[in-house]
Amino acid sequence: MQSGNQHARLSALYTLLAGLQAGVLGGLLMLLALSLLNLRHGRSFWNAANLFATVFYGEEALRRGFRFATLSGVAFHLVVSAAFGMAFAAATQWTENRLLLRSLAIAAALAWYFTCDLWLWHRWTPFLPMYTYRVDMIAAHLLFALLLGAHPYYRRSLVIANH
Repeated sequence: MQSGNQHARLSALYTLLAGLQAGVLGGLLMLLALSLLNLRHGRSFWNAANLFATVFYGEEALRRGFRFATLSGVAFHLVVSAAFGMAFAAATQWTENRLLLRSLAIAAALAWYFTCDLWLWHRWTPFLPMYTYRVDMIAAHLLFALLLGAHPYYRRSLVIANH
């Protein structure tokens, strides 16, 4: 039988893992949406990943097509998405109400977008706001929110699989 302390640690771990899963899946959906929207605008499918790679490689990462730097852009985006998913799951673990979670996820994703657009991207990767369409980024963040709010489902799956 587990002690109360072990149960609390296990519960916190499941919450973080569920948030990790929601964040990574949301990040992948977001990246796919941005990549497809890039094709619509006549840009390379890899443009979004290359823009994220400018955090590490600067303007060098903006060359058209898939390059080694593209992988660092994908990895960077997924790490940030995973961390955001874990933070969101930890902050909203008190509810499983789907409507409330979806609303909070939308608010959090839009708040993250506007924080990035108004402050972070200009400091870390000024090319990102220069070479993206605002409406595309907002749409991608809303798609991210759809999966972000699903963390209780992933958490239940983890609990069932481990008992």
